[in-house]
Amino acid sequence: MPLNLQNKPLEPFNVLAFDPGGTTGWAWASLHMDQLDHPTLVKMEDIYLETGEFENSPEGHYRELHEFIAVAPTRLDTPLEVVFEPFTYRQHITEGKDGGPQASRHKVELISAEYIGVIKLACSQLGLTYYDRFTPGEAKSYVTNEKLALLGWLQEPPYPMRHRNDALRQLVKYLIVRKGVKHPITNAWRRTT
Repeated sequence: MPLNLQNKPLEPFNVLAFDPGGTTGWAWASLHMDQLDHPTLVKMEDIYLETGEFENSPEGHYRELHEFIAVAPTRLDTPLEVVFEPFTYRQHITEGKDGGPQASRHKVELISAEYIGVIKLACSQLGLTYYDRFTPGEAKSYVTNEKLALLGWLQEPPYPMRHRNDALRQLVKYLIVRKGVKHPITNAWRRTT
């Protein structure tokens, strides 16, 4: 027997999520107060969404990332919340001569830690809150490409746009799990699954 539980009333939000790395993807979603006259009638189209990325370059995109975050809070009256995945040290493992695993030191990925540092610095300087608890695997298994497509948010084609989609995964999981924004997101998932 299905439970008819009330959805938590929606509140305005302004969330900027990142997939930090050599190419840093970002996704920004907001819901304004004037769209909440009828909170139960909010549709996915009512949520403003914008995505983008900072391209990989030899000199990096530290300054651009910092400046982007510094300008973001001025866009809305609702306080900006920043979301990104935590840094996880990953050393690529290759197959050794004997067939067993062998660490490949030349492929150690530390650039994400540098960009996470820039994001944390910007948040600290601007008095913004941030959340960095959903690992890439948690977000990807919770918000699949299929679920992003059901929301109308999947960035196409998925492989070249993977950084934007990974930022979207962080954003959607944060909206549902931390902000309690289930409707209209999970309703879109239920209609066809």
